[in-house]
Amino acid sequence: MKIRGSGRTSAALRARASGRRAVEAAALLLVLALVILRILDPVPLVVLRQQLLDAFQRAAPRREETFPAVVVDIDDAALAAHGQWPWPRDLLARLLARIFEGEPAVVAFDILFAEPDRLSWAAIAERLAAHAPEVSERLRGLPTTDRELAEAIRGRPVVLAQVPLPERSVGRATAQPGGTPIAELGGSAAPFLPAFPAALGNLPELEAAAAGRGSIGLPAEVDTVVRRVPLLVRVGERILPALAIEMLRVAAGETTLLVQVDAAGIASLTVGRRRIATDRNAMKAIHFAPADPRRRLAAGELLADPEAAGRLRGRLVILGSSAAGLLDIKATPISGATPGSEVHAQLLESILAGADVTRPNTALGLELALALATCLSVLVLVPRLGAFATMGLGGLVALLLVGGAFLLFVERRLLLDASFPALAGLVIYGFLVFANYAREEAGRKAIRTAFGRYLSGPMVDRLAADPAALRLGGELREATVMFVDVRDFTAISERLAPERLTALVNRVLTAIADAIQARGGTIDKFIGDAVMAFWNAPLQDPEHRRNACLAALDVLAAVDRLDRALAAESAGGEEPWPRIRVGVGINSGPCHIGNMGSQQRFAYSALGRPVNVAARLEALTKELGHPILVGAATAEGVPELAWLELEPVVTRGSREATRLFALSGPGGASAARLSPPAPPAGAIASAP
Repeated sequence: MKIRGSGRTSAALRARASGRRAVEAAALLLVLALVILRILDPVPLVVLRQQLLDAFQRAAPRREETFPAVVVDIDDAALAAHGQWPWPRDLLARLLARIFEGEPAVVAFDILFAEPDRLSWAAIAERLAAHAPEVSERLRGLPTTDRELAEAIRGRPVVLAQVPLPERSVGRATAQPGGTPIAELGGSAAPFLPAFPAALGNLPELEAAAAGRGSIGLPAEVDTVVRRVPLLVRVGERILPALAIEMLRVAAGETTLLVQVDAAGIASLTVGRRRIATDRNAMKAIHFAPADPRRRLAAGELLADPEAAGRLRGRLVILGSSAAGLLDIKATPISGATPGSEVHAQLLESILAGADVTRPNTALGLELALALATCLSVLVLVPRLGAFATMGLGGLVALLLVGGAFLLFVERRLLLDASFPALAGLVIYGFLVFANYAREEAGRKAIRTAFGRYLSGPMVDRLAADPAALRLGGELREATVMFVDVRDFTAISERLAPERLTALVNRVLTAIADAIQARGGTIDKFIGDAVMAFWNAPLQDPEHRRNACLAALDVLAAVDRLDRALAAESAGGEEPWPRIRVGVGINSGPCHIGNMGSQQRFAYSALGRPVNVAARLEALTKELGHPILVGAATAEGVPELAWLELEPVVTRGSREATRLFALSGPGGASAARLSPPAPPAGAIASAP
């Protein structure tokens, strides 16, 4: 019976080392695949990274005390008091005049005026022309509300909004060429900027009156959360600054913006004396602060109370809306519903506070290095420390990675992704655990394969479930050994053609093996037409003597059934089969059981005097005329069976006489003693 050795043989050691090298090679390939995956940066990795960095923002939000930017909010209360949106532009002109009573540094509209006012006097006059021509004529002489708003804007530090469009729109007012001059240092910024074919702007008379124009585009990430704002975008051939940047420029009285470009892309944007770090695409991550009422001033309150404008002195004012129906609500890392105007205000606060949350150009390389170090550490430590110890250590490493990234965010406002190194280490750990599990499963399968032809199904299941029960390498154990041999096989082999002989032997040995395994026996080997089996190994069997004897009876019954089947086949007109008879020898005693053979080929077998005696007893079955001969050590352990004691014999190779018993049946039958002397103490009593 060929099985894998205990691991002490050189072949086993080589096999184990080869398997370990294969697992390590596969793990290294997996590490390479993880590195490539990170470089490709699919959406799930992006979302995982962003969720971790959002957690950093929620755990350590920016603390704002001065609130340099204030949103004049056209909220639901203002709409209820002054009418639904859009408001007449003369009302907006009055609101703008009230804002400037507070002497702000700059005012920006987070609102577009792309079409003429539908509530202007001229528009009303057109509707009244058919019903009240006199009134219509008088209204036509009044200035348009668009002109009133333009006059309110003219000569003041006012910035209007523009919206970059992914495609050119037909029938809509697009922004006119021109705008803020951009000075580029180190190369052209255009190739690195988000590009749009057109932008939606305001009425020409409003654009002409404004001191600046800025983009209010707030692109969301793949999970619809706004985390970054493009400080510059390319619209056709011109560069358009963000609304916040244009507000800073106008407030500082500057005419030009300076863009620093290097080989990697955009390095920074300078407004006056303020240098703002960006990523290579001029995107600026916002360090968000919690919502605070000091950042907002209700438009209705400002219109109703002139004293409220005092809160706006020297501030950067954004006129926008938080009304739910106007659909300018964004999701941010710290809030699921933030008005877009507040996002612009928080960007201004972050810039003015110097809270430049940046992701350095070397971040990817550093994250890949951390991932490689983590994966290699797992590869080295798991085989040495074991899975559970490595899991604890891996948890500690993950905490250190996340904690280190969080510390960098808090102290330096650097965005480093700790999720990927931790995830990569977890993947490698999981792979090694899976490989170990697969090896165990392969070991169980090997046990099933090796013992499946020699043990019964339940015994194979026990071995597979508890491989520790399989003690290999050699041991001295009490066992019961059986030899079964086909009688007159030489004569049978001479009568049959080779193919019929092979078929007959297979059928006979199958019947014998099934009977042995059904009683929990281990088939040691097939020796031509003979079978050697034993009980009580590799698994303990307290009833090994009884099971061996019952198996011998089952073998005779199985062979008898096969013989009758062969006779029936012969009677059916086929070539006659010979009659099949077998002899069985059984003996019990201490045997050496384990791996026997060379270091290259070995078998799990039993050696010892009980084995030799069992073989001799099988040879005596034909001579003594009994099909089952059993040694005294076996028969005395099963007193409930029917025994016939024979005269002791001296077997070949032994100096002592061996007491013999013929197994007559399963019990209850009478047996005759052939030897006159009574059996020694402990022997099985025979029926008179």
